[in-house]
Amino acid sequence: MIPAPPKQDQASATQASSSAKSAAPTGPGADLGAEVMSATTRSIVVGVDGSDGAAHALEWVATFAADLGAQVTAVHALGLLEHLGQYSVPAWSHRDEILQLLENQWTLPLKGVPHRCTVVDGNPVTALIAAAEDEGAELIVVGRRGSGGYPGLLLGSTSEALVQQALRPVVVVPPREVSL
Repeated sequence: MIPAPPKQDQASATQASSSAKSAAPTGPGADLGAEVMSATTRSIVVGVDGSDGAAHALEWVATFAADLGAQVTAVHALGLLEHLGQYSVPAWSHRDEILQLLENQWTLPLKGVPHRCTVVDGNPVTALIAAAEDEGAELIVVGRRGSGGYPGLLLGSTSEALVQQALRPVVVVPPREVSL
């Protein structure tokens, strides 16, 4: 288990970013940040696909990244098809639209947190692992389920493959509500 970061004194706690605090995630796993994030975390890669799970992962990251002074890289992997709304469309013809969504809508929870957005071609697992390597990231964060696949599965294919293949810590953020 990664140790919790040192406790802040009252003055530094007061100076913490209010925009990151306002996006505090709720639900199962919301309090795990202190155990996973540490004072040495300086770079975090987060997978973003426009899904509710990715939004929750971004909210989770935003609550800690500003306080740690960590740079966040939001990565969207462009596959053959993209889920835009309720339709799947050819990805290559919507690249600019997807980049605009990533920069202007999907990453809104990161407002006030140093971050950059990138769209890369290919498989999301390969893209996230490569981005983490390129950025020297200490952590990869994804939502439990993304925009595709089968809703009944406990883990989405991307989160499951990342946990199995990544050579650095991976946080899979649970949904806001868990139905059993």
